[in-house]
Amino acid sequence: MADATLAPAKADRFFLYFALALFLIVVFSFPLHAVLNPERLPPIRPVLHLHAASMGTWYALLVTQTLLVANGRIGLHQALGLSSLALVPLVIGTGLYVSYANMVRTGVPTILIANAGNCVLFIAFYGAALVMRGRPAFHKRFMMFAALALMLPAYARLVQVFGRGEMDAIIPWFVLLLVLPVYDLISHRRIEAATLVGVALNLAYIASLLAFLPPLEA
Repeated sequence: MADATLAPAKADRFFLYFALALFLIVVFSFPLHAVLNPERLPPIRPVLHLHAASMGTWYALLVTQTLLVANGRIGLHQALGLSSLALVPLVIGTGLYVSYANMVRTGVPTILIANAGNCVLFIAFYGAALVMRGRPAFHKRFMMFAALALMLPAYARLVQVFGRGEMDAIIPWFVLLLVLPVYDLISHRRIEAATLVGVALNLAYIASLLAFLPPLEA
């Protein structure tokens, strides 16, 4: 998450709050779902704990990085950003393994396919953010879209907490996806190019899931 040219600004507070919202959804949706729907929990194995820890660390790092930028701590932001390079393989690897284990247990490949797609989208946005780290407007938006790419399982647990079906996870996905272009319109009176790219790729991916996959399993 390193960025050589970011400068502190009030606008960066938006990205801090956005990252914090994602973090809170992740850390609360899974425990609440486990408490309210214990019969739907998968077997608890060490790799599941490792995945949960790595995901929680990723979103905590996202919040920390946006906080550092918002407070002008650019040097520390750059140094700490290097740690994401070690964290990403753990997040992706454990996530795919857990999804594969779900397919073996249930005989249904839907979650594995969907989460594999999520990982591809995440890697695309994360890689783009690294490449564009010298262009702050692109860097921070692509990093937010990378974070959004891994949120589908959290969305699914969140809607289940409220007694809704898995396919209703599309609702919070759309809402959070549209926050970025709305922010651009309010703050810049235009939608930034990085936001257009991110929204377009997400909408194409959502459309492909709705067209080609059966309803997601919990």
